[in-house]
Amino acid sequence: MTELTTYDFIYTVGSVRVQSMRQIANRDGFYNAHIGEQLGYRYLIDKIIDAGAFGQVVRCIDMKDGGRIVAIKISKSKKQETDNASVEARLLTRINSKDPDKYGIVKMFDSFYFRRHFIIVFELLDINLYRYIKQPGFRGMNRDLLRQIAIQLLSGLNHLSKIKIIHCDLKPENILFTDATHTAVKIIDFGSACTEFKSGFVYVQSRYYRSPEVVLGLPYDQAVDMWSFGCILAELVTGRPLFPAIDEQELLELFVVRIGMPPEAMINQCNKRKYFFDAKHRLIRSKRSRVPTGSREGSDPIRSALFSEDDEDFIDFIEVSWNAGEVRPCVGTVTCAM
Repeated sequence: MTELTTYDFIYTVGSVRVQSMRQIANRDGFYNAHIGEQLGYRYLIDKIIDAGAFGQVVRCIDMKDGGRIVAIKISKSKKQETDNASVEARLLTRINSKDPDKYGIVKMFDSFYFRRHFIIVFELLDINLYRYIKQPGFRGMNRDLLRQIAIQLLSGLNHLSKIKIIHCDLKPENILFTDATHTAVKIIDFGSACTEFKSGFVYVQSRYYRSPEVVLGLPYDQAVDMWSFGCILAELVTGRPLFPAIDEQELLELFVVRIGMPPEAMINQCNKRKYFFDAKHRLIRSKRSRVPTGSREGSDPIRSALFSEDDEDFIDFIEVSWNAGEVRPCVGTVTCAM
């Protein structure tokens, strides 16, 4: 029985013929996508958009639904990747049942297995926030647009919190404008998302946006997304990441010089304490660190890093977002936010 005969409906056969299974994926499990090829005998590839550790994203024409243009995420063929993609689809089904448009979260239209890969079909959105601030030379975003984006993101994160989903990889690349007007945004990429804390979860947050409790190996909750949210707002203002660390040791160094040392309670609970701290709980410096030797705690505060020493409201807003987690003791100042 051929592949085609297993489908009840055929909407397109594409213009690219696959001669054997060896042609479908490369050695690393990436699907060998070509313009003009079909997926699921319904979607016709017309552009290769992007690729990453998860797999790749292509733009397609939905030949069943009147030629609607969609974005399709194709997982690698390796079991771990297809399993992760399947979990992402289940979480998106749960999210999409609660009106994703209202909460600024990407809509999923379809999902299925195809040639040992897992396929997720999304609405097509515009550029991400990283590319948006990159275009004018990383000059940063005006405050009116920043305020609009912050409100939309908070609505989405509040909704995710209510339905017990942690995004776990919120960053500018995973927030897209809905169209070319560049006013409305949506949160995408739930490939690392989970429901509540999972001990030993492999990937939690990109390094620049990684929260202290994740770095220290402590239990985490939806508050880690709020930490990323604060980091993103800071980057949208300045045009550059607030914590551009090359490894987790340097990331902790940046936390210390800009926010302060973690409280003793967090250090004592840290699963990686011997990696980060000596016997006297002094921070172990990264061998690759670019933080100036001898930098003192709080020597490069958030105010100076944001070029916003006079904007108390914005500084307070960032601090409040970082004080969201129960694991981060706070007494009203950002110094204790860790």
